[in-house]
Amino acid sequence: MSAQTGQPVAAGTRTVSLPVLGMTCANCAARVEKRLGKVEGVRAASVNLATERATVTYDPGAVDVAALAQAIKAIGYDVPVGRARLSISGMTCANCAARIEKRLKKEPGVTSASVNLATELATVEYIPGATDVPGLIQAVKSLGYAARDAQAGETRDAQRAARQGELRALRRRLALEAAL
Repeated sequence: MSAQTGQPVAAGTRTVSLPVLGMTCANCAARVEKRLGKVEGVRAASVNLATERATVTYDPGAVDVAALAQAIKAIGYDVPVGRARLSISGMTCANCAARIEKRLKKEPGVTSASVNLATELATVEYIPGATDVPGLIQAVKSLGYAARDAQAGETRDAQRAARQGELRALRRRLALEAAL
């Protein structure tokens, strides 16, 4: 099934496509691939330097997407994080908010989730490629609450923002080195 949504591809496994920033050569891609292959629960890993993506087939009972991202970060590369704000209606008590928060945290690729009953907003940090905003909305709806993207119309492209930040840092470094 789909690598974008992290759906099962074989009994007991999932496949996810993670963005990886900071790779500059084939050796970088090989290093990321090798590191991911060493993570317990990973069945297969391949890294594409041109698309800056790592496709990983893993056992969700043994490892989660956050651990895969942490393995990539541990060797000096970056996995950008997206942020979503969801407007949720139908909550009546703190238990409703806690239930939604717990469900969101179970979504593959979600690194943090916070639900505020008073403002009826959920703030979620996630790894693009492991999940997306429609998937988060569907998770909330599966509990019987209404949800929509509170950021509709705003830019949410975490990969582009991270890449632009990386380019700014490289430009500053180049200017400094040129000055020296």
